[in-house]
Amino acid sequence: LYYIMLTRVVGPGTFGLYTLGWSLVELVGRFGLFGLDRGVVRFVAQHRSDGDAEGAHRTIGQAMMIGMVSGLSATALVWIAAPWAAGAIFHKPDLSPILRILGLSIPFLVLSSILLAALKAVRIMRFDVYVKSIAEPFFLLLAAVVFCALGWAMRGLAFAYLIAVVFGLILSIRFFGRIFSPSRCVSGMACSPFRSP
Repeated sequence: LYYIMLTRVVGPGTFGLYTLGWSLVELVGRFGLFGLDRGVVRFVAQHRSDGDAEGAHRTIGQAMMIGMVSGLSATALVWIAAPWAAGAIFHKPDLSPILRILGLSIPFLVLSSILLAALKAVRIMRFDVYVKSIAEPFFLLLAAVVFCALGWAMRGLAFAYLIAVVFGLILSIRFFGRIFSPSRCVSGMACSPFRSP
């Protein structure tokens, strides 16, 4: 429903270009995530079942640290490769700045996925739905309407996506803080990653 409304707001041509750019950034973002979400679900669940809260926080902290590095690396890759990808893959050179704007979202997506994965490890699934299926599409649509009203069609849609992802991360942090201690996760970054009990 959100995306049908978004198509009506920005037009099918603009939305089609946005979808092309988003598909490439989504693919690169999966490499940036590096399977960390699955690792978090597995090891956090193990630690929690053994009553090792410290181990659970250590695992999350290590995943966040690795995720920040891999997410920023993926963003750098998108920025470097954007002109080539826009011309050689999509045959639309004007897509290059859009790819770069969308690429900025990768570190936020990676961190949000890790935090939501930690919640899934304790069998709390509703927060993932709140963030990914409700909040992010809502903020995307809202920001897109504002930017389109200002006359920023294509770039406005890319910035709207970036804003939606940032808000998604903020919500993920708030939900995460209800179950886990962010400060203990930060402290766990200095320990050995994904250490099995």
